[in-house]
Formats: sequence, C-alpha cells, structure tokens
Amino acid sequence: MRSNIGEFLSVLRKSKGMTQQEVADSLGVSNKTVSGWETGASCPDISMLPAIAELFGVTCDELLRGERIPPSEPQARTEEKREKVLARMLAHYKNTAAISAWLSAGLYVLAAVAALLIGCAVLESLVGFFAGLIFVMAGAFLCLIHGKYLRSQISQDDFESAAAEDCLRALSSRQTAVLILAADAFGFILPHVFVPVHFGLRIGPALGYGALGAALCGGFAWGMYAIVRSAKKSYRTCREKFFWTLKNGVVPYASLSVLAVVLFFVTAYSVSLRVPDGMAGHPWESDSTYGQMAEALQENDLFERYENTLQSTHAVQTTATQEVLDGEIGGEGTLCQSWTCVFAADEGAAYYFPDFPQEYAEAYDVAAKGTGAFVRVPVLTLELENGMVISLPVLNPEYQGGVRDLDQNAVWAEDTALFHDITLTFDRPPYEIAEAKRRMTSAAIQIGVTAGAWLLVVAVYTAIYIPRRKKFLRNSEKKGGR
Repeated sequence: MRSNIGEFLSVLRKSKGMTQQEVADSLGVSNKTVSGWETGASCPDISMLPAIAELFGVTCDELLRGERIPPSEPQARTEEKREKVLARMLAHYKNTAAISAWLSAGLYVLAAVAALLIGCAVLESLVGFFAGLIFVMAGAFLCLIHGKYLRSQISQDDFESAAAEDCLRALSSRQTAVLILAADAFGFILPHVFVPVHFGLRIGPALGYGALGAALCGGFAWGMYAIVRSAKKSYRTCREKFFWTLKNGVVPYASLSVLAVVLFFVTAYSVSLRVPDGMAGHPWESDSTYGQMAEALQENDLFERYENTLQSTHAVQTTATQEVLDGEIGGEGTLCQSWTCVFAADEGAAYYFPDFPQEYAEAYDVAAKGTGAFVRVPVLTLELENGMVISLPVLNPEYQGGVRDLDQNAVWAEDTALFHDITLTFDRPPYEIAEAKRRMTSAAIQIGVTAGAWLLVVAVYTAIYIPRRKKFLRNSEKKGGR
C-alpha cells in the first residue's frame, strides 16, 4: 500500500509501460513536470487529476490517496482518507495564497518607500507618485490573478466539500484585505500628485498627508466592499431586496465615488497647468557676442532704477582681453571654444538698498534691514583655456536661482565652419518658488474643500438611506409574514 501520490504515479506509469515523456505528451505538460510529480518536488493541480486518472485507469480518489482502493474497504474509511488528502492540498493552496498576499503587501511598502525617496530626497514628487503607482498596481494585479487561479483550482466539481467552501471563503477574505491595503497604499502616495513639477514634499508633511490619504482611501474601499457584500447577500436571500439595494445603495454611492475621482483629477490637472516648467535656460547662437550674453544676464529694473551700494562680492577681476569679449561666441578661436568650465560663486554678490521697493521682495534673495534691504545675486565666472577669467554678477531676476549647468553643442554648418549653441541652465528663481508654494497651498485648499463637500454629500445621503432601508426591511418582513 502506498500513500505518496508521486510514488503511486510512478508505479502506474511503469505498469502501463510508458515513459515520462509519453505521459507528458498525453497530458500536455513537460517531461520536467511529470518528473517533479513522481519525485515529490511538486503536486499535480486538482484540475489535472481527472485527466491523469483517465490515463492510468484509476479514480481521482485513488490518486489523492496514493493507492488502490480495495473493493472490500468500507465507504466511510474511503471518504475519511479522501478528506485527509484533500485537506493537505487545500492547506497547500492556503499557504500559496498567504505568500501571494505577503508579496503584494511588500510591493505596497515599496510603493510608499519609492514615493518618499523620490519625492522627499530627490524633490520630484510627481515622479515619486507614478513610481509608487506602478508598485501598487503590480501588487493588486498579483492578488487578483493569483486569487482567480486558486479559485479555479479549488472550485472543481469533482472535489466539492465543506472544506473547499471554507477555503474559498478564506481566500476571498484575504483577497479583500489585500485590495483594501492597496487602496491604503494608493492614498499614502496620493498627496505627491498635487506637488508642482520639480518640487518635493518634506518628510513630515509627506507622512502626515500620506496617513490621512491612506485613511480616506482605505475607508472608502472598505465602505464600497460593505455595500457590494450587502447587495450580494440580498441577492441570495431576496431578489427584491437586492434590486432595492442596487438602486438606492450601490448606484448612488458608486456615482458619488466616480464624481470624487473626476473632481480629484480635474483639481490635479488645473494645478499642474499653472506650475512653472522647472528651470530657466537661455541659448546663445554662434553669431552672439559675450556682450549680448552679459546684457541678457544683467537686464533688470531694480538695480537700474533704485540706489544701491555693493557691500561684498565673490566676483574676481575680469582678465579677458577686449578682443575676446567682442568676438562672436561660436567663431573660430573666440570665446566659446576657449571655455573649459563655468561656475557660480556660492555667496555671490551682496548689494544694499537704503529704500528697498517691496514689489521686488520675491524676485531676489532679500534680507530686510529697517526700511532698506540686502540683496544677494549669483556671480557667473568663466575660466578660459588660455588662463583668462571673465566674472560678472547676474542681476536679471529670471536667473536668480544660480547657474546649474553649461551645455555646449558643436554644430557643423554647410560651409563646414564649426559653431556652437550654448545653453546656460539656471535653478528656479525665488519668485517662482514663492508662486509654487502659493499654488501648493491653493491646491491643498481646493482638495480640502472638495473632500469636505463630498463627505458632506455622502453623510447627508447616508442619513437618508439608512432610515429608508430600515423601513424597506420592515415592509418586506410584513409582506413575508402574510
């Protein structure tokens, strides 16, 4: 007598005079799969048992027990052994479902970590949101696909039992919990979508708003699950109750949910339309001169119209000859081809304005002092190959973020003369940062007002829905009593 399915399959195959490859071809599986069954490394799926039983001329119960059932064996004993084997297989499915749930939960944790790292450390919250969204969708997809596969394996007609029903209920409960957890993870990363482009949340607000978003989205998912579950229960017990719940419960709440999603994306889109595009950049073509570039960098109203005094500067003496300064940027032997590096002094240059106009307070780095103010601007320093140096303060408010990068693209013209396109890239100036903060505050207010209005509508409808449902149930009971 044998109790191991793998050993029993090996005996059946040999008694038929078949090779593992022949069995694999008959069942539509690989030779490696059949070998794994016989060695005990894996177990056939329940859906495969009828085909295996037919191939070897045995019953599914005999395959589950791993032995032939004597005709004289009592039916009760046969059923007992069958239930034990089935219980082991159901336990295997429960373990794989638990592993799948933990993998999904791990993906949700990765979603939160990715959003925090990219949004708070790299200061790219929108990128962090979409990176996290990929992990959330992957976790939910894994849960749904694996759950569907397990249900198809357990729900075989030949193996219906109370244990299988219990296993299916446990699987559904676990899957529901994992999907509600997905809603929590989505809510946690959701605040990052409202941050302007190339900005990031600080860790404190990210955790605070994330916890609030997780609570709201998780509560919403649980509420929808409760409504659908109530509708399904009503359908099984009373069709009239089901259709009433569908009409007065599921449809209105689902419509309110769709409205909330639409309002969310409209708000996010309207905010994103108004944010600046990141960093300012300015190109200079080959026929431009250094003077034209300097004029653009120093164009301003504040320094030209109001009295000011230079207090300190990290600019160095310009030693380039006038011939170099007057030459075209892209011409042969001129300024562009002599550049080897570009940098901005950290401290820049500081100017004092005895009567500082407040309309420029957000355009520059300003430190107020009485009625006056100190204004700090970056200093651009170019070091040439021949040792010459060019240094000048950058006064244009558009470029107050400081020089981030210099990009030179060499291009060959039709006459094979080499020229250059030059782009100086600057960080976001203070007035754009201030504007972005105002927009973030405005977005937070819009979200709060929208969420508050939506919750108010849901609360009002719920206050109407619950008494109506109680009245409907009472009337249904009276009709049933008649």
